[in-house]
Amino acid sequence: MNYAFGHNLDFQGGQYGIGILSRPPIRNTEHRRFENRRETERRGLLRVEVELGGRLINFVTTHLDYQFPEGRLFEAQQLLRAVGDLKGVLIVAGDFNDEPAGEAYKLLVTKFEDAWIGSKAKQSGLSYPADKLAKRIDYIFYRPADGVQARKAWTVRSLASDHLSVVAELEIR
Repeated sequence: MNYAFGHNLDFQGGQYGIGILSRPPIRNTEHRRFENRRETERRGLLRVEVELGGRLINFVTTHLDYQFPEGRLFEAQQLLRAVGDLKGVLIVAGDFNDEPAGEAYKLLVTKFEDAWIGSKAKQSGLSYPADKLAKRIDYIFYRPADGVQARKAWTVRSLASDHLSVVAELEIR
């Protein structure tokens, strides 16, 4: 697979950040570190452009602040500014560390559709912690105006991570 990595901080002698794997070749990448207002773990976003069926697809991933709700909201605001003018299809996915009642989630759904909701999935969508599910904090978002519609969404049961994988089948018209 093709890959992109965004280095957010140095940690224990290595680099810590976010990554994307892609079957189609990656045409372009962009990494942005979020500003933060506390001395907490540095976060950011990673965007890749791929071409699929002759269409430009922007895929963005992020991992928002796990400690402070106001930190998550500040990072979500920065994410929206960073992707606001992107042309082409836009899909945003990641560990948002925010439940649907949270302010960051509420802000994101003013601009995006949650694939779990859009697909009318029957299950709860809980994804964390993998060994004792209690929270829905991992999401796949898309802009319906881009001609995207969620067909199905599900989680994959595995203890390979502390989160279950969230998967969505999206149709792009």
